Amino acid sequence: MDKKVSWIILFLVSVLYDDNYVSTVTIWSMPREVNSGDTYFAMVPFKFDVPPGLTYMNMSIQVARSHAECEDRTVTVLIDHGGLPLIQLDRDLYPPGFITETPTLNVTIMVGQLVAMTIPRPIPGPWFLVAYYTYDFLKDKIALKGVDDKYCMYSYLTRVEIPEATPTISISVNQLQSAEVNTRGTLFSFKVPPSTQSFRVLLSQCDPEPCSVRLAYLPSQMNKAYIKSCTGEPDCSLYIPSPPLNDLHLIEIRTVGATNNQRVTFLIVVTSCSMWPDFKSNRCTTMPFLDRVAFGHAFTVTFGFLFYNSLHFNVDLSKSGVLVVPFEIVSPSDNGGTLRWEVKMLNYTQGLTTAVRLCGALIYNYLPDMTDYFDVCKNVSNVAERYVTGVNFGQIKQYVPYPSTGVWHIILQATCTDKASEKTVPCPKLNVNMSLQLQRCYENGCDDKGTCKISGAYSDLVVYSVCYCDGGYRGYACTDDSKSDSVGTQLAAAYLLTVSNLAFLPAIIISIKRRFLVEAFVYTYTMFFSTFYHACDGDRLEIYRLCIAHFNVLQICDFFGSVCSIVYTMLVMANIRYMWITRTLQVVLPMFILIGVVYDVTNACTFLIPVVFGVLVIMVSWGHKMYKRRTLYPSWRRYVFYLLPGTALALTGGAIFIILETVENYHYVHSCWHIAIALCICFLVPPRQPRYLPYYETKDTTELSEVRQAENPPVDAPETVTSHL
Repeated sequence: MDKKVSWIILFLVSVLYDDNYVSTVTIWSMPREVNSGDTYFAMVPFKFDVPPGLTYMNMSIQVARSHAECEDRTVTVLIDHGGLPLIQLDRDLYPPGFITETPTLNVTIMVGQLVAMTIPRPIPGPWFLVAYYTYDFLKDKIALKGVDDKYCMYSYLTRVEIPEATPTISISVNQLQSAEVNTRGTLFSFKVPPSTQSFRVLLSQCDPEPCSVRLAYLPSQMNKAYIKSCTGEPDCSLYIPSPPLNDLHLIEIRTVGATNNQRVTFLIVVTSCSMWPDFKSNRCTTMPFLDRVAFGHAFTVTFGFLFYNSLHFNVDLSKSGVLVVPFEIVSPSDNGGTLRWEVKMLNYTQGLTTAVRLCGALIYNYLPDMTDYFDVCKNVSNVAERYVTGVNFGQIKQYVPYPSTGVWHIILQATCTDKASEKTVPCPKLNVNMSLQLQRCYENGCDDKGTCKISGAYSDLVVYSVCYCDGGYRGYACTDDSKSDSVGTQLAAAYLLTVSNLAFLPAIIISIKRRFLVEAFVYTYTMFFSTFYHACDGDRLEIYRLCIAHFNVLQICDFFGSVCSIVYTMLVMANIRYMWITRTLQVVLPMFILIGVVYDVTNACTFLIPVVFGVLVIMVSWGHKMYKRRTLYPSWRRYVFYLLPGTALALTGGAIFIILETVENYHYVHSCWHIAIALCICFLVPPRQPRYLPYYETKDTTELSEVRQAENPPVDAPETVTSHL
């Protein structure tokens, strides 16, 4: 029996007959490519969902390479719940007002290494994983596919084991509960309302008395463990501040010591924001959930209060000390955008006597425990603070890249100060207008330094917007110019890559003078599309690029023209005996070249196969002429003064194109490739054909020329007639 089959049967038998077996769900990811971490555009995330009520989950990650000869790399794996983890944590890489959070887990793995981990009390909902490595991409060699057999690709494989949820007794908050507990403990699970600031587990009665139990709140990723021993206390309670709002909470109650089973009566008391303004205190007031209006495109969502088919978001801050506005981010449609929040003061007319301090923030998955004298500016992280006077109408703007799934809150507080006495006074009527949107990238663009693109075609339905920066700019919104190219460098690169194509002009002129009109057209075609392809290509800002057509169209035309130029030059060099063969090849070969270029424009076979075929045609044609004439063809002068330098230029251009090109020197080296290939044509194109031969002539033009010159020799003609080549 096959060993694999026997292992499978043994596993199934052990599962069927093991009473203690706890079934688990195993999630495997397909191998996903690992790329450089300079931009999210090359990332391939892995997404999986975690059910509520888990006490742990197991995860293992392994990184592999395509060839054993590939170099070792250190791969960074980021794991986060709710939304995509940020690979760029440097604050300087983000515009002002961006809220960036550190991923839940950051793991460093060497290639070939297997890392296993256990995550306690994972937050339910979607989880995301990305892997990347860091290297200097400017030094990376640009090579055609198929040339380097050691082309290295790195990938990561993820395995997630999700056990069954821990058996619990489901209870409701603010309702009296009664249960029998023992020394092994009993777990109770419950959810809290979205406006919860804190809750308290209040133990009211034990039977038999006195109480001898321990209350424990199981820790989560957003909160720590809390334990309270209740021995003989009539009213014992466990206080939990700022609980996670999207989580399923677990409370354990067990007897302590040698006490027998006890029946306990307890209550989960929730403290939350009021739905009605409280003018006597500084406590919070919560508003209803914002309505979500989605438009027809990805990441075009507006939040607000919907009244009679119109969206409004104006509030009066003077009616409450702290205003809390909840809203929800939905998975997977909202995770890949940028959350934008803006606050503006409206019609504030008392700025000459009263100054307003406006504090606001976006909060995810929790609310702070707001007492009577709670100060948003001092007690909330990532807060924005603005001072508003009659002259300065300060506004607040905050952005959240790739917001997490679940409940969010806008928290606002306005405190007023009398300018004369500098004492806190009640605020006058303060109307503010808020705008909350989900948009692509940063302000639906990339600060004019890049292109906002939608990515995620190969990433488990994880669709996200990302800025593809130009000109050396970096960052989430292409706002970091620390490594950007100067205007002179960008213009120099553009001019070198475009103007170098004018080197084809001598080849075009020579071909026309020698009556190779088809070849002259091909060279002109190549020069034209290569010029405008490189005018549209390159790591330059958009204002320094000119695209007369779609980039892919220009790229295909450029590569197609380059290969055709090489093939047509070889055909005219071969000087095939029968002209109809040459014309047939000039029609048939481009059809197959076009297939190769469209299939994979960067594959080396697209160049090598036509070149090898052209060399074979030349060898057969020239070999046949040498056999017929019993002499060297073409003449040794042609070999020495034309073919040798032309071949040297072609080989030099090919060598620098395949071997020496990197991202950093691309515009210099590739320009040399243009010049080398264009000049080699001037040496390789043979002399002009005799003017009196018809187009449809089927005999060798060289032989006819020699025969006619022998029949009608010129007056001062030499005795030896050489080939026109």
